[in-house]
Amino acid sequence: MIEVKIYKTEMGVEPFSVWFETLKSSKAKSAVARALTKMEAGLLNDVKSVGDGVQEYRIHFEKGYRIYFGNDGGEIIILLSGSDKKAQNKEIENAKNYWEDYKRQKKQRRSEANEKCKRPHR
Repeated sequence: MIEVKIYKTEMGVEPFSVWFETLKSSKAKSAVARALTKMEAGLLNDVKSVGDGVQEYRIHFEKGYRIYFGNDGGEIIILLSGSDKKAQNKEIENAKNYWEDYKRQKKQRRSEANEKCKRPHR
């Protein structure tokens, strides 16, 4: 089982969640939810790299929805954003920026945790 997490900006915004909430069709939301269930099960058969560590999960439904994500190790997927086929090029660039920010935030958290460990206890 793969753990699926949602990327959050430093301002607390979750671009994937924002996109999901903009989907007007309940059938589209269901198709995306089914895709997420497949991702959790490790079924990543319609996925391709779009560069810089970002992957695109293609959903062949209505407008051709896309989920953009990064792999954080072998068992964790970070959901970055989503789009339909029409907005694909712009959203790929956004997803790449989100992925870089996610890695920067992770490195910063790790550095802060290491600093806490180094401080003398009183």
